[in-house]
Amino acid sequence: MFVILETDLAGADPSEPTIGEREYAGLDDLEDPGEKTKKGWEPAIAANADTVISVFKATNAGVKYAIYDPSENVSAWVGEGLIDPEFGTAPHDPSIAYNSRTGAFMAAARTASSVITSHFVPDPNAPNGFGEFEEWVTVAGGGSSKGYDKPWIVAGEMTECIQEYYIAYWIPLGYARSIDGGAHWADGRMKDTHTGEFIIGRFPHPTVCGDEPLYISYVKQVTGTSFEIRFLSGEDVDGDPNDPNFDPNDPNYVGVEFCHLYGIWSFLDGPVQPVLLRVPLINTSLLYEDHLPGEFDADAKMVPQLSADPNDPDRLYLVYNDIAAPGSHDVNIYLHRLTRPGGTWILSPRIKINNDFDPDGQNDQFVGSITVDHAGRIHISFYDDRNYEDQQDSEPKPKYDAFYAYSDDHGDTWFNERLPGDPNNPNEPALDWNLKKVDPHDYNGITCYGDTVWTTYAGTWSQDPGNKAVISSNRLDWPAP
Repeated sequence: MFVILETDLAGADPSEPTIGEREYAGLDDLEDPGEKTKKGWEPAIAANADTVISVFKATNAGVKYAIYDPSENVSAWVGEGLIDPEFGTAPHDPSIAYNSRTGAFMAAARTASSVITSHFVPDPNAPNGFGEFEEWVTVAGGGSSKGYDKPWIVAGEMTECIQEYYIAYWIPLGYARSIDGGAHWADGRMKDTHTGEFIIGRFPHPTVCGDEPLYISYVKQVTGTSFEIRFLSGEDVDGDPNDPNFDPNDPNYVGVEFCHLYGIWSFLDGPVQPVLLRVPLINTSLLYEDHLPGEFDADAKMVPQLSADPNDPDRLYLVYNDIAAPGSHDVNIYLHRLTRPGGTWILSPRIKINNDFDPDGQNDQFVGSITVDHAGRIHISFYDDRNYEDQQDSEPKPKYDAFYAYSDDHGDTWFNERLPGDPNNPNEPALDWNLKKVDPHDYNGITCYGDTVWTTYAGTWSQDPGNKAVISSNRLDWPAP
């Protein structure tokens, strides 16, 4: 029997970040303020020293983006736009990554039959003052009817010789890889090199640090009512660019070989044997519409996210939401550490991130997003209704705050902070279905650069004159070490 232990840790904060006020990060600049159906969800975000970009799905439009200028004399969201307005099909499920070699960004999204990307190079001399995304380009699929979902892009090794991106997606579990900054892509299905079998699962989430291996978490349906999170490592398959047969679109040259992560398990005095690392989920449906206040869409399952520690190639962190115990309706944010001392992977007990006092199990936390900064601090954002004590799971129009949690000791201790509203209404909920129903679907965004963290999340805002549905953001600045 595979058992998950649980810890619930909190403590006094030795040093705190400065948390900025809530700001618009999309959907405020409406051409038609009377268009009441317009709203956004599933934002993702990436940053460098000079530019921060959030991408998100916008109804009746496609994928929109918002630009933040972090320079000291500006420090504000300066504009937004629609990626490739002439694209024939409205894309979904955007994500974005940053090329540290060139300063460019690459967005990924999907249609029903393909995975697509769009390249962005910041240009302060552009007519809008910040640049434009290029047209969407198909990198996987194209004409297939099997469908695609949740293409998540990450940046890999960035050197003079290689500028690497990976994309993980599902239906089926697949990947795309580019080694030339997105000019060419190779794609294929994920296959376990140990068993030779294609890997079946959903919601893959990749992470990578430079030239280290690619790691992916995904959800496996073991039985009809049993799900677990599993982990993959991916090793690059690079051909010789001097080979006359070299093709940057060919997985035989620019592919990735995958295998599952295993640990070592010994039962008492029995033999030591490898054991598949996995996190069994207590929630037996993956759905949360019966566990959370509000009428969530049935496909809102909330993607587990994996993040690597940039200081330690042998340390990964998984964040996800799950119920507290079988039969419970108490939804919490949990984390697992994956470490590899001596070359053997070890999965930690699950750690509860939200530190609210909730003896009755009425408070809920969900949609956790994670990033790890250069100092090894872990940052997580999520929705939380701890401040609305009388809000029952049956409430059709709930209120949720946006929360931020951080740890500076590799996840042993966690500190929670409510992300504030704007100065005119600092206590306004981040998400208030009394203003407008905004189903956040499967993920929000969080990123960091240096000692600064940016969050981005779907929500509502009472002060918007034409549309109460917005994409919001908070900036958090840590004291320099």
